[in-house]
Amino acid sequence: MGSTAVALAGFAGWYLLLTVALGMYRSALIFGGQKAANSFAPDGSDVSPFGRRLNRARDNCYENLPLFAALASRPRSPERRPSPTRWRCRSSTRASANR
Repeated sequence: MGSTAVALAGFAGWYLLLTVALGMYRSALIFGGQKAANSFAPDGSDVSPFGRRLNRARDNCYENLPLFAALASRPRSPERRPSPTRWRCRSSTRASANR
């Protein structure tokens, strides 16, 4: 597995870990009788600062995962081509050596 695939798998794994943690946090609030299951605000503004931060971190991963995947998996050229200035320097060196 290449480094790009490892990075994508790690990012997706982090998103899944945050999702499970948020689900466990909300489940604890529900089963503890502190909140009803259908009363959570989508932005997490109605829970503790830790719950709000957990919700925002998961949402950030959700929003940035497609962009990260697109940038990380963009096609690359198979070999690196030398710049035109390097060719000019070599040819001028050869020309002066032949004189």
